[in-house]
Amino acid sequence: EQDNPSTSGCSSEESAKAKTQKELLRTLKELKRHLPADKRNKGNKSSSLNTLKYALRCVRQVEANEEYYQLLMTNSSQPSGLDVSSYTIKEIDSITSEYTLKNNDNFAVAISLITGKIVYISDQAASILNCKRGVFKDARFVEFLTPQDVSVFYSFTTRYRLPSWSMCTGAESSRSDCMQEKSFFCRISGGKKCEGDLQYYPFRMTPYLMKVQDKVHSEDQFCCLLLAEKVHSGYEAPRIPSDKR
Repeated sequence: EQDNPSTSGCSSEESAKAKTQKELLRTLKELKRHLPADKRNKGNKSSSLNTLKYALRCVRQVEANEEYYQLLMTNSSQPSGLDVSSYTIKEIDSITSEYTLKNNDNFAVAISLITGKIVYISDQAASILNCKRGVFKDARFVEFLTPQDVSVFYSFTTRYRLPSWSMCTGAESSRSDCMQEKSFFCRISGGKKCEGDLQYYPFRMTPYLMKVQDKVHSEDQFCCLLLAEKVHSGYEAPRIPSDKR
């Protein structure tokens, strides 16, 4: 800030840089202590890079959750007169099997609109996302989304925008209309790593609103039922001839 040609300015600047570097190393060391065991690698460079990547993903997740919180506070009301039926986990598994068993790239998941946690997910999800089924237990669904798609997911799954499952499944035509109007796209990862980074797959998501009977609480909780279909590139589909791709 001062135009001083003396060497004292240089020494003070070097001292400030050394202090800043020392503080950064101390902060990085503290971050490494909080790095999950499965994300730690041997070697300082690899460990430092993974630590910073993990911290950045956490920051992006917090930002995405903050966007959802603001959106939830703005649109917390539920339209009156909407018929929302209640189902057990067994009933959800039975009614969604009609869709998941027809296509090996489809899976169904029910997400609590209160906690954001997965209350049901079909068996096909683990194989489609290349992960173990245990990773879904007590997990929030947005943790499997790429951070760039979290705000997209929340904007399409706010309670006031979701069509009721019972209304959309009353007739074949109404179900098709709901799917065409409400479908959106997100990238999902089951946690499998590819060269150190998470590998995400694009999915077409069709959301519905339903109530799920909660054994812990006396009241049924509102949930978003998602029918997810993996999207494949036309250039990779074997049924398309090479000269037509």
